[in-house]
Amino acid sequence: DSQYIAKKIVEFYEKYFDCIVRSSLKVDGNIIEYMAKKVLIVDDELQVAFIFQTALKTAGYEAKIASSGKDGLNLAKSEQFDLILLDQMLGDVSGNEVLKILKQDQATKNTPVAILTNFGHENLVQDALSSGAVDYILKYQISTDDLIAKVKGILG
Repeated sequence: DSQYIAKKIVEFYEKYFDCIVRSSLKVDGNIIEYMAKKVLIVDDELQVAFIFQTALKTAGYEAKIASSGKDGLNLAKSEQFDLILLDQMLGDVSGNEVLKILKQDQATKNTPVAILTNFGHENLVQDALSSGAVDYILKYQISTDDLIAKVKGILG
């Protein structure tokens, strides 16, 4: 039946491409829509954020950028994201402070957050991991391909 075929198509894309690009499929007059997993990048270094956003979009994710901690918090609370990539050093508030707020809020406490930063000081890493970060990624040590692999690993 057509629903079974549509389901098998989705399973194929999930298995071989790890995510589904937003699209719709018309089966027997019914439109079935599939959504890409959504990633929020909170980073005040916009050039770097755009590079990561482009890599994520190319890999089939929907990716949005917030350029401050405040904007990141507002966007995270107003939309449902599957993952948040959070810079440690933001212009208005530290990444660890944003992380703590996210983990205390009912709307965002279950959203995985990975710190994506250039600062690897041991106390920052420990504070982030103990506050609920699922990973601590150093920007200067990761390629876009490795970042995509990490995102896939986090999202399952």
